[in-house]
Amino acid sequence: TVDSLSPSSGHGGTLLTLRGAGLTPESRVSLGGAPCTIIWASGDELGCAASDREPGAAGLQVLVPGVGIASLAEAVLPFMYAVGITAIAPSFISAAGGASLTISGGGFAHLPSPAAVTVGGKPCEVTQLTAATIVCTAPPLFGAAATWENRTTWENRTIWAEGAAAAGCPGDLCPVHVGQASCASGACTVAYGYDATPRLISSQPAAGPVNSTLSIHATGLSLTAGLSEVSVGGQPCAVLSATPASGAPWDSQPRPVVRLECRVGPHEAGTHAVRVGQLGKGYDLSDTELT
Repeated sequence: TVDSLSPSSGHGGTLLTLRGAGLTPESRVSLGGAPCTIIWASGDELGCAASDREPGAAGLQVLVPGVGIASLAEAVLPFMYAVGITAIAPSFISAAGGASLTISGGGFAHLPSPAAVTVGGKPCEVTQLTAATIVCTAPPLFGAAATWENRTTWENRTIWAEGAAAAGCPGDLCPVHVGQASCASGACTVAYGYDATPRLISSQPAAGPVNSTLSIHATGLSLTAGLSEVSVGGQPCAVLSATPASGAPWDSQPRPVVRLECRVGPHEAGTHAVRVGQLGKGYDLSDTELT
């Protein structure tokens, strides 16, 4: 017999616990005809991982070899399949957007196409979707970067907090929605962080050939070269070094200034935007140009 099933709802990959009598490690468990793979067995308890299945009720069946189908107590109701979110990474990103968010959970393959994902009410463009994972490109917190650039005191934390609240993200925390997906506790927010948002101050020279070295000054970057990234016209500029900048005019900045040097990669002739960012967290709120 099966006396209880928990949890009562979930999605593909959810670990279920069955308690009862006469259950064995050889038991075969299914939910709505889809197998629930046995992960562990202890006494009269079984643990199994639910297979992916469309949302809705799925009746439990347990077949005990040599005995037959186990009876279910009245308290054992059908398992409810639902789309759910269990985690989002990274959880701390640049206000300019551009970071690739990985949303983990289950049931995503059953979302209407195209999947509707929003961060703070703004669309998060989906670039990859599987039954258990969605990858999307985070939108900017404050709308178009140019609009935010006009606020010359954007690095002031008070103004930052006001802007985040006005954008529907009080305390810098933006809600993440994937259709009608449910959320594990604390799993459905992303923080657009003050400290995760770089600001490009200058880049020199203003013109140069492929393989030339670009010198950049910016705030909000790591002194570990491998944790900062630079692009010219959307193409990587390989970071060679990251060192602290001191003296005038850098000491007057509200955050420490980092000097990056990068090697300009291949790109077409013309004028190209220069962007800086923290690896995996997105880019800066402003840019400059290289010809």
